Amino acid sequence: MNEDDNIKTDLVKKYGSEIIRFLKNSDIQRLFMEKNEDEDKPAFSNKTIAIFLINASEEMKAKILQNISAIRKEKVTKIFQEFGPILSKFRTDESNDSIFQKYSNKAMQKQFHREYQNAKKTVLKRMLTLKHLGKISLPITIDECEKVVIDENFLNWQEEEIECFDIDDFTLSQIITYWNNILKKVYHHGILFLDKIRPKIKDSYSSYIFKMALDEYPDSEIAERAEILRKIFLTEKQRRLDIIQNSIFLLFIN
Repeated sequence: MNEDDNIKTDLVKKYGSEIIRFLKNSDIQRLFMEKNEDEDKPAFSNKTIAIFLINASEEMKAKILQNISAIRKEKVTKIFQEFGPILSKFRTDESNDSIFQKYSNKAMQKQFHREYQNAKKTVLKRMLTLKHLGKISLPITIDECEKVVIDENFLNWQEEEIECFDIDDFTLSQIITYWNNILKKVYHHGILFLDKIRPKIKDSYSSYIFKMALDEYPDSEIAERAEILRKIFLTEKQRRLDIIQNSIFLLFIN
């Protein structure tokens, strides 16, 4: 381990999981939104992110939530609101809240405390792994931690104009061109750029798959559901074609 690594490890020890709030927006997006190298699903479930945020500072909560997709933010916030106020101190108390009662005894509190520690350990481990792979950068000094880091490319994306997409209105070559352009924009602006694209996806098939991809679903489950939807989509398409054909034939029958 070199000197920089020793310094960064000391910073992790000093700030713990709070060091994440000093990362650039782009790095937080890579940490929480991108998939693991060896898996087909996002690194963390929505529940893991919510549990991880239980004892986080308000600043870190806000920074993480603004750097995950709108779909995941909504679900993480809902989970956090259900668990957070009740479990943050891991205390026993009298309450009619069903979720609280689930963790109202000491054994269950210990179980949740383990889940919290595991979530924190898993997030920090992935952060250090991505740093080791050169995919994110950690601050080197305490002074650097206190600086406000601005990612220009990751702020300007809101000014981009995006064309609507409907599979029925695009040729094959136009479909390829459209998604290649989106890929380039995501590479330039970051994965949250996809939130801007989502309302532009108009057909039900593309919209459904796109929405799942922005959530915590593994690729295998998305592909399985997409295949079911594809069959429904094609069956409906065939019925429309049949109706058009038969309607035209009827025009010429006296």
